[in-house]
Amino acid sequence: MKGYWFNSREMTIKSAINPDWRLIRKEDEDYYRQNTIKTQVISDKSRDQTSISSLQEHIPNIIKFWARTNG
Repeated sequence: MKGYWFNSREMTIKSAINPDWRLIRKEDEDYYRQNTIKTQVISDKSRDQTSISSLQEHIPNIIKFWARTNG
């Protein structure tokens, strides 16, 4: 994350997951490659974890529905 000063407070701006490579200077490409891949991996993991916990909440209802329609 890069820090920027705005109104005498530091703001941090997270790396974009999918940057527009045409807008990035050649000398900054390594920084973005390094940070966007990490950001995307973290994002994918949290999305997977959210999907799993969401599914776990619905499993009892799925079982009841299945038992009602197939039983």
